[in-house]
Amino acid sequence: MRQIKIQHWIILFFLPLLTWSGCNVEEIDRGNGTPLPAGVTRLVATVRQGVQTRAVGDRLNDATINEKRVDRLAFFVHTEAEGMQVYEPAKSGETYEDFPNKVRLEAVDPADPAKGYTATVDLTAGAGYEADVIAVANLPEDYDYSQIVSWQGVLDSVTVGTFTPSMPLCTGNGGAGKDYAFVMYGSTIVALHKEKEEVFNLSLERLTARIDITNEAYVAGMETDDTKNGFMLTSVRILHARPQSYIVPQMDYVSPDVLTVSDWMAPADSIRLYKVESADKATDVTAGTPDKKATATCQRVWHSLYTYENHETEHAPTSLEIKGKFRGKEITRQIPFVVTDIDGITKKPVPIVRNHRYLVQISPAQGETDITYKVTVGEWNAVDTVNVQPNQDQPPVKSGYSGTGATKVFGDPAAPDSLLFAAAANGTISFKAACPFDIKVSVDYASDADKASGEWLSITKISDATITKAGAGIERTFTIGVAKNDALDAGLVNRGYILIANAGNWSAIDTITVFQGANIAYGKTRFAAVTMGAVNGIDVVWAPVNVGATEIATNVIKDADLQNDDEKRSNDRQCGYYFQWGRKVPFTYGGETTDLAPSGTTLSMYAEATKPDYTYADKFIMDNNAWFSDYSSFGKNWPRENDPCPAGWRVPTKDELQIIYDQKPLTLTDGVWTSATTPAFVLPAAGDRVYNTGKSEARGTTAVYWSSTFESGKAFRLNTDPVLASRDLAPGYSVRCVKE
Repeated sequence: MRQIKIQHWIILFFLPLLTWSGCNVEEIDRGNGTPLPAGVTRLVATVRQGVQTRAVGDRLNDATINEKRVDRLAFFVHTEAEGMQVYEPAKSGETYEDFPNKVRLEAVDPADPAKGYTATVDLTAGAGYEADVIAVANLPEDYDYSQIVSWQGVLDSVTVGTFTPSMPLCTGNGGAGKDYAFVMYGSTIVALHKEKEEVFNLSLERLTARIDITNEAYVAGMETDDTKNGFMLTSVRILHARPQSYIVPQMDYVSPDVLTVSDWMAPADSIRLYKVESADKATDVTAGTPDKKATATCQRVWHSLYTYENHETEHAPTSLEIKGKFRGKEITRQIPFVVTDIDGITKKPVPIVRNHRYLVQISPAQGETDITYKVTVGEWNAVDTVNVQPNQDQPPVKSGYSGTGATKVFGDPAAPDSLLFAAAANGTISFKAACPFDIKVSVDYASDADKASGEWLSITKISDATITKAGAGIERTFTIGVAKNDALDAGLVNRGYILIANAGNWSAIDTITVFQGANIAYGKTRFAAVTMGAVNGIDVVWAPVNVGATEIATNVIKDADLQNDDEKRSNDRQCGYYFQWGRKVPFTYGGETTDLAPSGTTLSMYAEATKPDYTYADKFIMDNNAWFSDYSSFGKNWPRENDPCPAGWRVPTKDELQIIYDQKPLTLTDGVWTSATTPAFVLPAAGDRVYNTGKSEARGTTAVYWSSTFESGKAFRLNTDPVLASRDLAPGYSVRCVKE
């Protein structure tokens, strides 16, 4: 059982204003002719008086304790090999001893969320894999997690809505507990290791946005019946708000397909009087004496209006309705979240983005004949948030690849994801990259060993930036040099990366993997894959070692000839693991003293026997026919979710094993068969585990390899007799993977 611990730190600092998607700086500059400060986009809506653009001085680091609060945390953990696991929050009174697989959340200081939290949970699966982890905070205590049935569902379709009669809230429920803390989302990738505690930091962002209003058209000493030629705000309502939000940020920020609501009101007592003396000092004088109230310089409605993100572009945008008295008369105005297009006429909706604070400033218009409104957007720093705005979430788009020296190009020829270069010659890689922000390119290596003989990737040229069509982004051309490597071992591959990042958000990144050697590398190893044979005109790329092996086989010693433990360990490194057909559970040679299920175990159906919590999930199940009960009606090949091969690789089919069989793999030299047509391809005589006893046998003498092909209750396997025929499913044989 693995334990995973997440530390969530909250940092208070001033946050810069960042750029909105759908209204980039270039468009606004052209729309009003007024340059904006670097990195700032501002939405302006004015009643009759034209466009205004000037900075709003209110500081943004003012989140309340309730806005920062995390009451409970759930984890969704996904690995390629084992799928999704859901870990619910521990409820009050549920201890670690009784519920180790529920998330326990502890605050460093319950009175001050800024000091951080620690979340701990024991995982039931995933060791040996990289796991994608999604954390969701503050779902209701009675939330039904069983309704989330797939990882893809978490990523693209799970929504949450208001858990109150009105807008999202962050306050307690009248003594019923902290039920209304904001739902928050965070994600990361963690490498899981068996029996090891993984400790890392996680940042969360709220699904809600906050709208604050500052009325600077207020005149000191105003009363409802005596407005002193100013504007007194009396009510605020949010119009066209979305009552739901996806938990995981969506591609292109499409809002859930739900009807908007227009009845979310700010409480009357949330309209406060403030005396603002400086950017650092503002005093609430609402409840003060008449003399104190007369010193107020503005009204504020802060920490009261919240809404979910809205990215609708075809219907009415989210807006505010404000009411009040202006120069003694009742007025009602709408403030739509729109921006003027380049033509100066067309209005485009601007997205309401999660975890952002929208500051609406009301000011007297020129000549004090009406009021004008200004909206500024910035990150809302209630938690340690790495917030990704819409156009910051876009990785650069590659195109126009060209180069010299590549022996193979993988993926789109104009925008490849991988390239292969021979080690004996220099080469170049050139491509274009476009992004709404600028582009940053760097090079890196999979490990120190991959660059041990020197830095063989280098950026040799970066073109000047050009503006793409309609001013939507910046494009550059990059040239990367690939230096030859005369010292590289013929059986090894160097792996490097070209990292192409959005300069506004380094986590929005695309990668070109560059292999240097005879072939691509197998899995995460540095061993060169071997291309041998073809099926239906498509070359078959083979792993150079068995699943679980860490050395290319050269000499597998027969059991009877082993002299010491070092020779046995050498055999293990060359031969790898053994698998019962259709399982990804690895078994070792000679492990039958500890890894056998009880003899005569009642067999379960395949779906049950492959669950992580199955009684004998990690045990060799002995039987004459199969290790699961419904084998006679199974009717499908080795399921991909239980394939033991690394990502991008799979168990070979019968037709692919036919390539080896046609070479008559009979003659073994030092316990290894070597292909006469492709000498880089070798098969160790790894032996097997016997179906009805689990006994290890015949290492150094016989090689037996599974195919994925299932037929009539049996599966095809290859051995070095040579035989390629179907066999019962219970034996433990080796697996040699092929590239998908």
